[in-house]
Amino acid sequence: MKGMGRRFLLAGVAAALAATAAGDSILSRLPFLSKGPGFDFNGDGSVRIAVLSPAVHAGGINAAVWATDLEGILKASVKCPVRVGLVPLGKYRSMMGWWYAPDTDIEREKLVNGQTDLLLLAEHEEIVKRYPEFFFEGVRCVAALARANGVKTALVMMSSPRATHRDKLPDSTAEIVYRVGAGCGIEVIPAGYGWKQALFHNRMPGDSPQKARCGAFLAAAAVYSQYSGEAVRKAGLEVFWTTAKTAGALAESALEAVRQERIRRHYSKPFAGVVATGQRLSPDMKVYQAAAPDSDPVLPNLKALLQTANLRLFSRSVADWYTDGVDRFWVPFDLVYGDRQQIKQYLDRSVYTTPYTGEAFKPCVAVFSRLPEGLSKTDDILLRLETLLFDGYDFARENKLVYIPYPLAWARACAADPAMVATSDPARRNDWLSYMLANMLYAACTGRFQPPSEQPKPHYANSIHPASYHARCARIGYDTMIQLSGLSEANNALLVRNDFSRTAAGQPGFAGVRLLDRPAAPVKVLFAVDNPNEAALSCEEAEFTPENFDIEQTVRVTPLTGEANRFVQFMAGATSSDRAVDGKSDTRMLVLNFNESEPGGFEFSTRELSPKTGFSPGLKPSLRPTAILEVSVRQHGMETQRMVFAPEALDAQPLRAHPTLSDYRQGRLDVELAVKSEDLRYNGVTFRQEFQLNRGGQTLPGLKVTEPAPGTVIAGPAFVTAAAEAEVPRGVRRVSLWTGMKCLGSGEGPKCAAAIEVGPPQSRLAPGKYLVWAETETVDGVVLATKPMELEVSGAGAGEK
Repeated sequence: MKGMGRRFLLAGVAAALAATAAGDSILSRLPFLSKGPGFDFNGDGSVRIAVLSPAVHAGGINAAVWATDLEGILKASVKCPVRVGLVPLGKYRSMMGWWYAPDTDIEREKLVNGQTDLLLLAEHEEIVKRYPEFFFEGVRCVAALARANGVKTALVMMSSPRATHRDKLPDSTAEIVYRVGAGCGIEVIPAGYGWKQALFHNRMPGDSPQKARCGAFLAAAAVYSQYSGEAVRKAGLEVFWTTAKTAGALAESALEAVRQERIRRHYSKPFAGVVATGQRLSPDMKVYQAAAPDSDPVLPNLKALLQTANLRLFSRSVADWYTDGVDRFWVPFDLVYGDRQQIKQYLDRSVYTTPYTGEAFKPCVAVFSRLPEGLSKTDDILLRLETLLFDGYDFARENKLVYIPYPLAWARACAADPAMVATSDPARRNDWLSYMLANMLYAACTGRFQPPSEQPKPHYANSIHPASYHARCARIGYDTMIQLSGLSEANNALLVRNDFSRTAAGQPGFAGVRLLDRPAAPVKVLFAVDNPNEAALSCEEAEFTPENFDIEQTVRVTPLTGEANRFVQFMAGATSSDRAVDGKSDTRMLVLNFNESEPGGFEFSTRELSPKTGFSPGLKPSLRPTAILEVSVRQHGMETQRMVFAPEALDAQPLRAHPTLSDYRQGRLDVELAVKSEDLRYNGVTFRQEFQLNRGGQTLPGLKVTEPAPGTVIAGPAFVTAAAEAEVPRGVRRVSLWTGMKCLGSGEGPKCAAAIEVGPPQSRLAPGKYLVWAETETVDGVVLATKPMELEVSGAGAGEK
């Protein structure tokens, strides 16, 4: 064995001498005396590394310390000048806030100037886990700057050192960090797993008082191992704060973390965050404004966008509640939107006094943050950008809403062209910015992008619309939503155009498909329908290349059955090696063999009203509607409820029955349903239904409106209060007061008093005639209503309300 060892040693020396003859140094060929790993990525003869990081990470890990440790490790391993510089985030909590702040221009230049070889990005663990979308935005911006300047970039995953290796905290952090790294096209250095490896191999105790100091060294060692493929060399283990043996154990742990995490999959399911997008199938967009229509410039822009997309708009607002008592919980809205104050009111069920029995439909409830009032300078807004976004995001997350990061899209627009956000009146933002917000709401609800048409856009704040501003802002808004919702910078779109949602009997329909941007590789788009027995496609796939990506390819949808009004879903999905478009899809609802000759009708879950069956029978159309049905429910000669049915919302909705004493005596309740719709099978038709009424042997409590007195005439405009009281208080659970179909208030027990309002809270009654009535419910389930009583407010222009 000794002879064999000598032969290997002599062979190595001979190889080194041969290399010397070829011009290489002997020392450079001996492994223990080599120049070390190459960190000189730009080949200028020196190593310069910049670290963008908060000053202190979770667990007390000091960024300046691990930057110094990295510099020491490299100086002991490479034979060229080494400089590792820290650029702290300063007063900003995140890289995003630091990036968009107007006072960090000089620091941004430091990241890529001076022939930087490597840029290391490290975010605080709290920001990574609590605000993953904004963590992505910061990494995206900085990585794009580095890429443009040819600087290699890496994302350092930091995690607080835990007491046991079984703790799952690093895994949840790594899931976000690796998603963002993949989405921005940069590698991840798993520094946060080094401590876990040290605990797993019993190299360090979980309660070590030097956990924070070890975490800093592990971060530096992980960076070294990531690019060298080896543990820190012996010379780099000579540190002042611990023994070389301990430093060596930490270095081995960092190397093992790098090797293991490099081959491990850290996530599998699609990302689901607070900034999210959905996919609604209806040909009608049903929108609820949490704001008053006259003060909202977004809805007109959303309407213009939907017209371009060949979608019908059905909208209601908080004003419809104030004036008519439209109950927002029984309309299958696709989208509900507003700012924080407006959505907070929307979520407060006590503001809407109609009894809440649960939402039959789950709309996309989206909240956005407005720009600060009174600020016209962009720098002033950018300084507050991080706080605006974090506050709005927290509100959305706490209330399980979708967050629309409008201030971030505004900041992106400002970076693209400051002229697009410049304004002389801070109270009236530019029209193209309102159009941008409308596009963000559209993307949140449908996941789609609609290229703007050449048609004029709504004018609100600007008399002149520059040619490209609306198109540029629309794309910025769409990119912001899609990129943040998927934590991926690459973004293309599959554009599906169908100028029809209904086709005549035996006639085919057509759908046009193309890509939004030029792909980096060929794209195959697959087509299908949800029921192949009812429709056939002219082709099942199409291919788009970088040369023909914007040339629309048409698919013909032909009915295979003669049955009328067949609903099918046309689906298109893209597959490609280009990550920007791979997996993109769209679905459209179509009605084939459309026929309006068959009369429509309604079905009830029961035709008997009693304490046993309840007083809210289920109601649904007998024929599936092809457009929205707006149903006015009338009882006792007045409208008591307004219900909305949509083609995609097939479940029955509860009709609120309000029987009076005379109805109980007759044993029946007559209800009328007046329908308004673009579906001519229902439009303009009045349906009548008679319900059998049974009190189930229970005693009727009796009920009367005590204020105002019948026939009262009040000089207006005036504040008017109504009151009602059960004549037999025993067994009364609740009494409520109404005007028309608006519930004014409800109280537990036999009495109730409320202000009569047909406008915003604390508003006076305008001159006119109003119908006031009351209703009570007993503990045995009996419902009893009074006949409507007329109240007149005198004044010019009086009319019935």
